[in-house]
Amino acid sequence: MVSSVVTVGFLVAAAVRENVSADWRGHQAVFRSILLTKAKDDAARATARNLPIEIRQVVVPALHTVDRCVTCHLGIDDPRMTDPPNPHRVHPKKLLAIHRVEKFGCTVCHQGQGAALNFEEAKAEDYFWDYPLLPAKAAGEVHRSHLRIVPRSPRVT
Repeated sequence: MVSSVVTVGFLVAAAVRENVSADWRGHQAVFRSILLTKAKDDAARATARNLPIEIRQVVVPALHTVDRCVTCHLGIDDPRMTDPPNPHRVHPKKLLAIHRVEKFGCTVCHQGQGAALNFEEAKAEDYFWDYPLLPAKAAGEVHRSHLRIVPRSPRVT
């Protein structure tokens, strides 16, 4: 009887940790407040207030990836987010103009564990993951090395 009560207690604590006090919820609440401060009119303020706090993911069937990175990195493609700290900052160097997140996801360049919902698991350094998260500079270097190896196809107009 005691072990059953202890087990149920652990299950309730785990459910609360996963669903109520998860890091991503806090990141989205902060992002919502950043949007409110950047809102220029009533419509933008209403949109910011109504931003749903939810898990977001990008599924890229052609690349066999699922990325939940955008759950925390909501400002990744928002040009207004040049000054907030990570994870709210826009992606540098305007690379997303040609590599849309909806089309490619994040782990294609940055590696890491795309299905993770917290940074420690996303980095995948201690999780026996074959492709841990690359530092930002390394992701750019990997991309440039692939461009040197794979010839560019002619532009189709």
